[in-house]
Amino acid sequence: MSQTNPSELNRAFTLKSNQAEYYAANWDLQINRMNGISLQEAQQYALDNDQVTYFFRVKDGATMVLDGHEVFNSGDTVFFAGVPWYGSADGLADSYEKIAAKIFETDTPKGCGFTYLQASMIVPNYISPQGTLFLWPGFQPSGTNYEPIRNGVLQPVLTFGSSCAPNPTGIKSNQWWISGQYVNTDNTPGIPTQFQGCHGGDRIALTAGDLVTVTMEYNEDTKTWLQTCQVNGNSVDYSISLSEKGLVQEQNRCIFCTEQPGGSSMSAAFSLFNITVRTNSANPQIAQNLLSMPQVTGVNINTNKMEFTIDRVVIYSPIN
Repeated sequence: MSQTNPSELNRAFTLKSNQAEYYAANWDLQINRMNGISLQEAQQYALDNDQVTYFFRVKDGATMVLDGHEVFNSGDTVFFAGVPWYGSADGLADSYEKIAAKIFETDTPKGCGFTYLQASMIVPNYISPQGTLFLWPGFQPSGTNYEPIRNGVLQPVLTFGSSCAPNPTGIKSNQWWISGQYVNTDNTPGIPTQFQGCHGGDRIALTAGDLVTVTMEYNEDTKTWLQTCQVNGNSVDYSISLSEKGLVQEQNRCIFCTEQPGGSSMSAAFSLFNITVRTNSANPQIAQNLLSMPQVTGVNINTNKMEFTIDRVVIYSPIN
């Protein structure tokens, strides 16, 4: 992971001036304490650590005493999961909250479809006592480009809980798991029946802390999409051909999304990182809308305008 430039780091957090975690709050979700570090070092650590949702840092040159929590000196920083309970720290400390978005997207024009995506994610430590969690990157059509199969989504979905996706491997729903999927719930008349509903391949069981890498790649020769989910040297694949009567369903929208049916939640943040995305032709505006998004850091666009990379995308935080 490359170092994020200072302007992007500042944009990735909401500043809460002159506030720190209240001394009488529940500090059980404290993740780490680092002494005498710079603001940039604190922001980089928080951004790269999905458990962290916010932190406070003692102002340069200040000393702060919190009953029951010892003495905090200049640059001392405490990182937390969960939702903050602030107390006044006027002139002593500032807090910073990680910014997330539950869904955002970048589109390409008709004739310039997405053909490849790779991204990594860390399986979260904290899970909700209720509901289901879906966390995923994906491709789908956009605008008027819905022929011939309409609005289905290609998506390797990191899931906790039940799902409409097939389960040929018999993975239990009360745990984390992932599989490659194609989901088409578009009710427009005339959609070929073989594409309707939920489709997918084998599931692979996961545990908190696992590093998962997902890939979606289009093979022009076979007109087939292959999704691969890899973890701990194991992998599962799922392939599907999205063509009908000689027409191929183009994918013009790249999405990063979290879904929380049933009121599910986590006390940690969640991100996708080390992301690479490619198209089948040049697009001068490729990924331009991502450059100013605070949830997206380290966007680099290839000179051929057919590929972009992203250091990190934060799609969940209980604060947001």
